[in-house]
Amino acid sequence: MAETLRPWSLVDVADLKNDLGITTETNFDNIIARIANGVTDYIEPYCNRYFKARSITEQLDGTATKDIFLRSPILYVTSMTDKTTVVASANYVVYKSTGRVRLTSGHVWTPEDQAIKAIYRYGYEDAALPQNIKLAAMTWANYWFHAIKDDRMGLQSKSEGDLSISFRLEAIPLEVLELIKPLKAMGRTR
Repeated sequence: MAETLRPWSLVDVADLKNDLGITTETNFDNIIARIANGVTDYIEPYCNRYFKARSITEQLDGTATKDIFLRSPILYVTSMTDKTTVVASANYVVYKSTGRVRLTSGHVWTPEDQAIKAIYRYGYEDAALPQNIKLAAMTWANYWFHAIKDDRMGLQSKSEGDLSISFRLEAIPLEVLELIKPLKAMGRTR
């Protein structure tokens, strides 16, 4: 069955094929799409955040304060509802980079479970995706592609005659880990 590249994948099939020097061949498209999706499936949970832009409707617990925190970075807020009351956009300020939504009126968010409904879009659009996350995803995708193509998945070492080669067995390659560590989110972002 053909693998479909997910819209939020951190690796573009055409970019990876170009990086691998695959110009016209389509034999590897399925495995490349699977690798691209797999890299994303590992990096995002490790970083505790989604990177590609997504729209979401979310129910949140009220805080009894002027502030509530959504996933970040926020691209835009479509609507905020406190219990059954739609909060006019003139009555709150959105701090996009932190995900903070602050009421500007004298009110606070109702302190009840699931009292707040937020409809918004967050993450990075393709052109704004941080370069280190793009590089990390491409590096890891390259690593996986060559491991699969060279039939070294799961191998610790390989010997032929007098030649012996050892392979590193990290869950995440060190080069990738160094790129994504600074992006590991604390708090509520996923």
